[in-house]
Amino acid sequence: MMMIPVHVIAFFLATLLLPADVGQFNINVQGKTIQWTKQDTSWHAVELPKDDWGTYSVSSNVVTVAGEGKEWKTDVTTFLAIPSTADLATIKSIPTAKGAFGTPVTIKREENKITLSQTKGAFFKTPATITWSKPKKK
Repeated sequence: MMMIPVHVIAFFLATLLLPADVGQFNINVQGKTIQWTKQDTSWHAVELPKDDWGTYSVSSNVVTVAGEGKEWKTDVTTFLAIPSTADLATIKSIPTAKGAFGTPVTIKREENKITLSQTKGAFFKTPATITWSKPKKK
């Protein structure tokens, strides 16, 4: 049985959907709250209140997680059919790969909040929320 890294998929979608100037965001997924903080070219993750989850980065459709001297890579196209030409600011759903993981992932946007959900599926049958604060103006 394949382990489905739901928090990795949520992180990947957050990097696609969040405004470019966001330096920190939280994802509440599967009863956990994970906080990502922008570093130079990666994001440091901590499950709140303080459990270190390593450093995450995205290149093309691959998420790399580094921690404890190891590195794991997840190609999200194994799970999602990422549209290549979609306007990510207005996209409302993303299909799962070959329909194998349930209904498309629905994207609901509110001010400083994005909710990912599925009516039937493996990832977000229990919705995940991505939240952030507006960056402070200089």
